[in-house]
Amino acid sequence: MASTDSPLKNFTRHFIKDVAAWLLQRTVLAAKELTTELASEPLYADLLFELTLDDGQDVLLHLEFQGRSSKPSMALTLKSTK
Repeated sequence: MASTDSPLKNFTRHFIKDVAAWLLQRTVLAAKELTTELASEPLYADLLFELTLDDGQDVLLHLEFQGRSSKPSMALTLKSTK
């Protein structure tokens, strides 16, 4: 995954509103990249964005990129804070 990790992150950063709209099936009005250092542990996320959706709702989008051989593998999880 190392050879594709940086290009995927760069692509996602550049087109985050489109990527987020595709993933969430919602119009995204704004997106701001946040720090990826997670405070609870010395742990880093791949990408973290604050999004504003078409209804004015602000949500967090956390993306992790993994290859087929990544261990342990991660499941796709969609969580709402409502």
